[in-house]
Amino acid sequence: MAEGIVEFKSYELHELAYKKIEAFEGDNNLSLTITSQDNMENPEIKRVILDAELTGSVEAKIVISGIFLLTEDFNEQHRDTDLQIIATSLLLPYARSILSFVSASDGSKPLLIPTVNLNLLFDESNIREEDESTTTK
Repeated sequence: MAEGIVEFKSYELHELAYKKIEAFEGDNNLSLTITSQDNMENPEIKRVILDAELTGSVEAKIVISGIFLLTEDFNEQHRDTDLQIIATSLLLPYARSILSFVSASDGSKPLLIPTVNLNLLFDESNIREEDESTTTK
């Protein structure tokens, strides 16, 4: 079996908040923020931090990070945006599972983070970044 271009080492839960909004009816809105940090001792190791916030019938926030080892192939052929897509696709199911478990712990219907088309999400944010960089020149 072929090896991947990124090795997922571990994840860490940094923050978790959950509050029901009883009088609200309607859809929940999801906001994702993805940032990455370099390891000063080993530049091939990166931490990617996913901050997911839900608003609507609940106010929920989960901050989770993943530690990734980049291969030489990744460094030669890919960008940081590619790592963010890979990391988000791996971390979002952990965030979804944790929030679902916490929200259902009192016997309520579990909260589900909606499925996200990450390729579309990152394409849109790249377009926004390119537009902002051309307008600031």
